[in-house]
Amino acid sequence: MTDFTPLLSGGSIRFMGDLQLNLITRADVEDIIIMLDEPEVCEYLFFAPAPRSVYEEYFGPIVDLTEEALREQRWPDNPVLIIRDSQQAFVGMVGIVGVMFQQGTYEVGYQMPTRSWGKGIATAGCQLASRIIFTELGGHKAVADCFAGNIGSYRVMEKSGYRREGIQKDYFRHGEGFDDRLLYGMTKSEFDASAL
Repeated sequence: MTDFTPLLSGGSIRFMGDLQLNLITRADVEDIIIMLDEPEVCEYLFFAPAPRSVYEEYFGPIVDLTEEALREQRWPDNPVLIIRDSQQAFVGMVGIVGVMFQQGTYEVGYQMPTRSWGKGIATAGCQLASRIIFTELGGHKAVADCFAGNIGSYRVMEKSGYRREGIQKDYFRHGEGFDDRLLYGMTKSEFDASAL
């Protein structure tokens, strides 16, 4: 069982070999912006690419609320976990967002720079986020979605124990056309029955 206590004091925890995790800080935002400038990373993100100011305005309040939570040594409402290697190089991030008006339901998202793809990091991050949702945040449902064309993303969800729960046709604008939205989920009972 993972001890998450160091995160709530602004520290880091070991994650997948020599990688480590911490809750987002102001210093992490620059690495996130650099990642979101990669065209391959943005291909299946509905919110990117965007001007730098959009990212700063989005992540600034998240950092502020995280700092406030850490002063009180509690989980932020919407935790963003930053993954770094042993040399402190940015490896990726995993976010957990409470679904508005659905107490106990959380959405999981993950983004990795291309150099981190294909190494199992996103899958391990998604699994860790699921543990946080169900063991730390008192969640009863975890959800995630992706473009139907984003095979890597839906494979991460499936390897993490999420089940496909639906498809919304032509939901996302993609290139000159549209792509379907795949909806995934996991309940607390499914999590408890899994080996995650």
